Amino acid sequence: GEIDRVPQNGLPEAEIQRLAQLPTLQVSSAGAEALGPNLWLEVNLREGPLADVRVRKAISMALDRSRIIDVIWYGYGKPGIGPIVSDNANFFNKSLKPLAFDIEKANTLLDEAGHKKGADGVRFKLTQHYLPYGENYVRLAEYIKQQLNKLGIVVETKSLDLASWLKTVYTDWDFDITTTFSHNYSDPSIGIERTFTSHYIKRGASFTNSMGYRNPRVDELFTAARREMDPVKRKSQFSEIQTILNDELPVIFLMEMQYVHVWNKKVNGLIANGISMYSNWDSVWKSE
Repeated sequence: GEIDRVPQNGLPEAEIQRLAQLPTLQVSSAGAEALGPNLWLEVNLREGPLADVRVRKAISMALDRSRIIDVIWYGYGKPGIGPIVSDNANFFNKSLKPLAFDIEKANTLLDEAGHKKGADGVRFKLTQHYLPYGENYVRLAEYIKQQLNKLGIVVETKSLDLASWLKTVYTDWDFDITTTFSHNYSDPSIGIERTFTSHYIKRGASFTNSMGYRNPRVDELFTAARREMDPVKRKSQFSEIQTILNDELPVIFLMEMQYVHVWNKKVNGLIANGISMYSNWDSVWKSE
């Protein structure tokens, strides 16, 4: 009873499930809908096997989104499909199909890409750096390593503190794959443009285009959408962006995250809008 509020997955998901049974506490995902957190693998496209989209698709096919959600995140989330989360009714492209889970087809794609298994069963090796935000990301890294091993891809996992991780990924670009997430926010021009346009390939700029992804059409569409006043045209522009990114996979989309908050039921007026956990709380009060 000493703490009144723990927002946005500040508690481990297993603890959230346990605390939800207590009569004095409220558990809810309301108040974070406008953030749109989206979990993915950022992929260094500059050289090596990952520069081939067939390899990226094979890695995507080796990862079971349902298992990631149910086992690692205790059911709090939905399968990732593209750069804009499905709850964003204004801009989500409903024609996108969920990314398949198919180990057999993934192995076939790697064969077609010219990465045959050696006598030791290994195709090639990758390093992964997981986001140092807690145990879930450690377990996700373990799962990724396990699954890619089924394809003959040997993964070396590296653990770094946050400062070192930021430098390695966004300044040195010294990684193969890394887990991270980004917020959609209210508009794709705010939330995702910095991840996928080439003018955001900037050393030292955290949470930008670490992949080195360049597609002139994607650049053109983001620039046009940023200036477009017609909502119908903007939706069409963002729909095309989603189709391209879903096909080219400069990142491998894993999960639309669900933020869960826990608070004492004596706290009132906490949820007022889609970003309540960032609001000024002028309407929040606590009863005796």
